[in-house]
Amino acid sequence: MAVKSLRPEVRVVGVQAEGCAPVNLSLKAGAPVSVPAAQTIADGIAVKRPGRLTLPLIQRYVDQVVEVSDDEIARGIAHCAQDLKLVVEGAGAAGMGALLAGKVPFSPGQTVATVLCGGNIDGNLLSRVIEQVLVRQGRYILLKLAVVDRPGALARVVSLVAEAGANIVDIFHRRALWLAPLGKVGVELVLEVRDAQHGEAVLRALEQAGYHPERERVGDWPD
Repeated sequence: MAVKSLRPEVRVVGVQAEGCAPVNLSLKAGAPVSVPAAQTIADGIAVKRPGRLTLPLIQRYVDQVVEVSDDEIARGIAHCAQDLKLVVEGAGAAGMGALLAGKVPFSPGQTVATVLCGGNIDGNLLSRVIEQVLVRQGRYILLKLAVVDRPGALARVVSLVAEAGANIVDIFHRRALWLAPLGKVGVELVLEVRDAQHGEAVLRALEQAGYHPERERVGDWPD
């Protein structure tokens, strides 16, 4: 309200989570509309129905309302933590998520500001958010390969990974669950790499050493 009152030419954009987004529905209907459920990590803005006093203010002062997914909000949280050194909760990072996702277009040279507010985010959720973003950025990768089941075989794989400059986050040694051929054992590696290109280089190093690693790709879970 203050910005629009003092500088009417400033474009004000509101941001809602896709999992709880009644504002655009209400603007279209011209009256407050409720959504049946709120499913979002941005619980601070998970309001299922805009208030009768709030909606007229949005109509008057807000030029556009965009919606962001939880993945886009997570990217905003991770960007604040990694690049700005700020701990910001989901609701406070929604605007950053919208900017990073390109939901709010702007021209070079334009001044753009977003509000970063609220640090009320659970530590476990913050760690999961950052880990998920690292996976999507290709900085965490999951490899599966079979090695000979004898002493020293796993150590050779670990040495190759180290020589390629990757860090082992988790390692799983599996026999029965993989139904590996007799005399071999399945190995799953969760690796931390610098970027997607480094991940591909680690994969090639293992292939050149005679292994046949399979890389698990990032996929979408069913709702």
